[in-house]
Amino acid sequence: MKRLWIVLVLVGMLGALAACQSSAPQATGPQQPRQDDSFFILNQYKDPGGKFTMDVPMKWNVQPQRLAQENMKVATAFVGPDGFASVTQFDFGKAPAEPADQLLDAFLQVTGVTQNKDYQQLARLPVSPTQVMIETQYTNNQGRQLHSLGELRVDGQRISLISVNFNADVWPRAVTAAKQMIDSYTFTDNKGG
Repeated sequence: MKRLWIVLVLVGMLGALAACQSSAPQATGPQQPRQDDSFFILNQYKDPGGKFTMDVPMKWNVQPQRLAQENMKVATAFVGPDGFASVTQFDFGKAPAEPADQLLDAFLQVTGVTQNKDYQQLARLPVSPTQVMIETQYTNNQGRQLHSLGELRVDGQRISLISVNFNADVWPRAVTAAKQMIDSYTFTDNKGG
């Protein structure tokens, strides 16, 4: 039941962010980012509470979110004109028994993200029993076409969910930035709680 609430909070947070963005037609093929793209320059963000670091677009706004439940330790959104990202951390007091790949399936099922129009899981990479990455695309309920990279990672008793989402029309130029953002995520608080 706790996981259901966690996932519902995440869906609400991502839905609220997505509502602020406009939809755009989808483009294909890899391209170089343009200097006027909001994600052209990434800078390292350090969580003020010392919980994580991550490279994020310099022009995106940091929006700390309300911690909706006791086991939620971090909820931070990064919002730009052509995309958004979120970092959420949970601590259930002990390491989860399930491998990261199974935890990801549970989160996808409970959130209903797979029910979005045109949802496709494009790739999944179980990196280790404690880390899995996923690439998806879908049209959200505001009609916005999104391309996303995500990662679920277990660090001891802490579960980190990292999601980087771009409008589908800029994805060919943004894929390198999205990968850098996901790869740069570092859990920095091993104290728990």
